[in-house]
Amino acid sequence: MRVVTCLPRLLAYADRFRMLCALSRKLECLHVLTTDEPTALSDLLSAHPNIRVVILPRKRFNRLAFDWVSERLRAKKLDIIHDNFGHFAPVFQAWGGSRSREYRFISTLYTNNWAWFNRVRSPHLDFGWSYIGQRIITLWRDRRICQHADRVLVLGPGHEDDLLDGHNLDTSRVRWVESEVNVTRFQAHDHKLSHPPTLLFTGAVCRNKGIDILLKALSSMTDLPYRLRLVGRILPWEQQWFEDAVKEADLGDKLVHVPQVPRAEMAEQYRGVHSLVFPSRFEGSPRSVREALASGIPAIVSDIAGHRGLDPAGHFLRFVDSFDPDSWSVSIREALNEPQFQHQERRRLGAAHMLKSHSFDAVAERLLENYKAILKQPPR
Repeated sequence: MRVVTCLPRLLAYADRFRMLCALSRKLECLHVLTTDEPTALSDLLSAHPNIRVVILPRKRFNRLAFDWVSERLRAKKLDIIHDNFGHFAPVFQAWGGSRSREYRFISTLYTNNWAWFNRVRSPHLDFGWSYIGQRIITLWRDRRICQHADRVLVLGPGHEDDLLDGHNLDTSRVRWVESEVNVTRFQAHDHKLSHPPTLLFTGAVCRNKGIDILLKALSSMTDLPYRLRLVGRILPWEQQWFEDAVKEADLGDKLVHVPQVPRAEMAEQYRGVHSLVFPSRFEGSPRSVREALASGIPAIVSDIAGHRGLDPAGHFLRFVDSFDPDSWSVSIREALNEPQFQHQERRRLGAAHMLKSHSFDAVAERLLENYKAILKQPPR
């Protein structure tokens, strides 16, 4: 099977590239179109001869990617064209009309832009014009991709509903798959919990991630000892809001903000942590929660599709079904007062699930299953 996919800024998505390397072992050839020179990953490439990295200039990436793929489709040298982030939208439009074609189109939607615009965003939250512009462009790509894809992959149960509503897809073309996590770097270790118990958040510090809810929830918990550690940069347009919110919450030395941690050192951030707290309003499949679970850290999360995909059966995540600070206070209290044996069981189940379903090999196998399935079906 001959496959092409796209991963601009390859070095920023190194774990996804590692998953693609695992996938390449199951294929005749896997082409990855990117803008980055993979020098730092040369050893990985040497160990996976079936993966071919094609470097294209950043400035005209989409146009040059269109030309590269089109040339190989004319020569009948590709079986699967797998889009990420909408960069292959022109390819899907130009080459998707033939009913006799032997190649197939598949797309992974890592976030659902339609859902963000129509259900998730709140008018009082300022995201900045560059962010809004990026969302508009990506939504336009999603619309074009979904009209022509033989299969669309989403990252959790529930994402399908938003996608079907926004893009008029039939359910037969939509599947959900797990997202990868580096289970070698993030592992569950027996470690002594810090005292007082540490509640951890990792990611962009902004209201879209629910930091406003978290601060209000904790401000009412004056009777319990804890420490909240926020690891991540404050988005520039949220700087003033964050300063005001911290003053209002008045958590004192219970709050610690770590602006930046190198990716190579992130695993250390989970040591000794009692629970991850993640009240995000919108996620595809959050890397923060995956890494925490793989590290053996239970998580308290908002009840959204992106989190349900990480624990579909509800065995180890603690879901909060509203964005009301009082509800979050109740859930955090319950987590901090949970008996040790129950806390340990959540740790074990979460780490085991990440290893079984979200490792590089496991995600690669799910993608291969989808490739085989759409090749057996007639093209859309």
